[in-house]
Amino acid sequence: MHTLTALLLSLQPAPAAEPAPAAEPEPAAEPEGPLTYTLDPSQSYLYVIVSNDTSSLLSHMGHDHAIQAMDFTGTVVWDVEDPAACSIDIRFPVTALRPDPSGLRQHAGLDPEGAVEAPSLEKIQARLLSAGQLDADRFPMISYRSTSCEDVKGTIHVTGQLTIRGVSKALTTAMAISVTGDRLSASGSFAAMHTDFGFKPSSSLGGMLRNQDRLKFVIEVEGSR
Repeated sequence: MHTLTALLLSLQPAPAAEPAPAAEPEPAAEPEGPLTYTLDPSQSYLYVIVSNDTSSLLSHMGHDHAIQAMDFTGTVVWDVEDPAACSIDIRFPVTALRPDPSGLRQHAGLDPEGAVEAPSLEKIQARLLSAGQLDADRFPMISYRSTSCEDVKGTIHVTGQLTIRGVSKALTTAMAISVTGDRLSASGSFAAMHTDFGFKPSSSLGGMLRNQDRLKFVIEVEGSR
């Protein structure tokens, strides 16, 4: 009887083996070395704040304005392991500049009372491009190219040459640079003068209404690779 039972048991199929647990996917390797990110003007703000000179006799008639590069080309080369290897290159035609485009005054924190109507903005732009100001006919491009980068306690100090009206000036800007996935964000600001680039601030009525010499440049750019 025991022999028959053993024989019957031996003929039963063996229990199915437990499936092996699925292997966990290995995390994607972080890219090595410097990577190039192409900047996206539609996701960026590149502008300068031109301020009314409140010491002028008719300053109550003047306003601060934010002038934005509505289109530009640019790249940032960035290595998360070696910030000193960074490189920034931005350029745009002077004719891409627009004073106070929709939403920029609020974004830049300018007084909403200083907003002016479209006909006045057209006059401001024409004056901006004139021979006495940016002289767009003779100097059609504005450009910036970095020459060195240094990590100072997590802030990237970028030194480079800003060229306006054919004059190049060396500037150092403290930048915040971050990368998430394939996207890069960079932001910072710096000051320069009209006279650094060989022209005087716009003025009228014999100088009784004029802009300050000081300009504030703001960079808030996004890019992808």
